[in-house]
Amino acid sequence: MSLLWAQDGYITGVIVSEDQTPIHGANIFSETLDIGTISQVDGRFTLSKVSQNKLSLTISMIGFKEVKNTIIMDGL
Repeated sequence: MSLLWAQDGYITGVIVSEDQTPIHGANIFSETLDIGTISQVDGRFTLSKVSQNKLSLTISMIGFKEVKNTIIMDGL
């Protein structure tokens, strides 16, 4: 997973497998903000309405191990 953060309140990223193949249909959920989205065909996703600089993200997909990360962003 790679992430980018922008000052106008959103996070974008790409979900890929261990061999760097994009994962389509992965669930990305922030327990911190109670918002979520699904990755596109190219593995990209966007979470909008990000209003905190520390988020817990959970990425899940059938057939893959669930991943939980805490993201800390400077400057929000």
